Amino acid sequence: MRRDRAAALEGLIAARRSGDIEEGALAMGQDAGLIHDIPPAGEVVTRIAEEAEEILRKKLPRLVAGN
Repeated sequence: MRRDRAAALEGLIAARRSGDIEEGALAMGQDAGLIHDIPPAGEVVTRIAEEAEEILRKKLPRLVAGN
C-alpha cells in the first residue's frame, strides 16, 4: 500500500463518495448503524463457515462436490 498510496487514497475517496461500505473507510461512529445484532461467538463462526461454503459451492463446485 505504501507504494500505491495515492491510488489507494483515491480509491478510498471514491468508495466513500459512492457509499461503498465494503471498500470505503468509515469514520468512527458511522459504522454503528450497520450493526444489527450481537450474536454469540459460536454463531459468528457458524455464519462464516456457511457463507464460505456457499461461496465455494458457487465458485468452485468441484471442490465441495463430495458433500
